Amino acid sequence: MCYKPIHLLGFLLALLLLHIPMTQSSGQSLKKDEITIGYSSPSGVFTPLYIAQEQSLFRKYGLGVKELLLLRGTGPAAAQMLVSGSAPIAALGGALVEAAIRGGGLVYIAGTSNHLIFSLYSRPEIGRPEELKGKTVAVDAKGGSIELATAVALKQFGLTLGKDVNAIYLGGPVAQLGVLEKRVVDAATLSAPTTLKAKALGLKELINIGALKLPYIHAAIGVNRAFAKSSPEMVEAFLKAYIEAMKIMQEEPETAKMAIAKYTGIKDPEALKATYETFLPAFHQRVPYVLLDSVQGVLNFSPSVEAKTHRAEEFIDHSFLEKIEASSFVKKLYGGELKP
Repeated sequence: MCYKPIHLLGFLLALLLLHIPMTQSSGQSLKKDEITIGYSSPSGVFTPLYIAQEQSLFRKYGLGVKELLLLRGTGPAAAQMLVSGSAPIAALGGALVEAAIRGGGLVYIAGTSNHLIFSLYSRPEIGRPEELKGKTVAVDAKGGSIELATAVALKQFGLTLGKDVNAIYLGGPVAQLGVLEKRVVDAATLSAPTTLKAKALGLKELINIGALKLPYIHAAIGVNRAFAKSSPEMVEAFLKAYIEAMKIMQEEPETAKMAIAKYTGIKDPEALKATYETFLPAFHQRVPYVLLDSVQGVLNFSPSVEAKTHRAEEFIDHSFLEKIEASSFVKKLYGGELKP
């Protein structure tokens, strides 16, 4: 009769042993599902990203986000984090293409701003862009969107960056504005909200690059291809949260401005309003597809000789957005009405 307790004890031990690895595995899985999302600058162009985090939209769609990480204020740094997998999803500009050309295994999955939204500010005494010849302009980083935007803008006035106009690389808009204010440089290429501070300091908007409507990826969402292949459900969850955040940005200005304030550091109500209004037109699409012309613009303006051998289609993967749109997610989100 004694065999029964022994058998029962063994059965309970077996259950316990089975339970332990299951619990550990579950914990490891949860940790794995928390990712870092990178963004390349504290700009209003990334407002939907800020909203999605602050309104817990990532969590709503099943994506655990550890943090939104400002990647040293430069596109190339954001691209490198994508390549390494440290931030498998990131918001950045044309730097993704440069990294992908070098074999980084990166691709755009959604668009944000499909033309350059920058302004080149200078000392007040500089009257025309042509007067920058022989002078120095502050940009973000080698290969970054700001450097390329500066080069393209100067080219419209017969100037070549690095030849006619010197460039210094400072890694972020705050540093760029700082050296311009102190007259260490003659000009700097900035975006909102830094442009608002420049204007308040009495600096001069010499070239409104946004008004040129140059097709180029000012900002988009990029992913590591390997991550997208291994975790497609996480990419889809991110995009659903992002699409809903775009809707909130359009319909709830105060919510958007609170998010902008937190991530850009802007406190002045008028500056917040101006930043919001500057970038709002970039989010008119309900399904944020990347425009081929804008990626082609990155290739056309790239200093890389190899860029000329690539096609824009190579750097875009719309399969996730197409799946979401086909599921009627966006139509339902907007109350049954889907507009382009």
